[in-house]
Amino acid sequence: MFSQLERTVMGSPLPFGQSLLLLWPQVSALIAASLLVFTGAYIGFQRREIRT
Repeated sequence: MFSQLERTVMGSPLPFGQSLLLLWPQVSALIAASLLVFTGAYIGFQRREIRT
């Protein structure tokens, strides 16, 4: 990973596959966080609907 970052500093772009490997943890965390927030909001909405 350090050699990949070193090449970006020098100005040569990474291949598409390596760029995806670098971004995959952030993308998966963003999707997981969105699903958790949506699930929590949906459960809260359903609980309010049952009460009324």
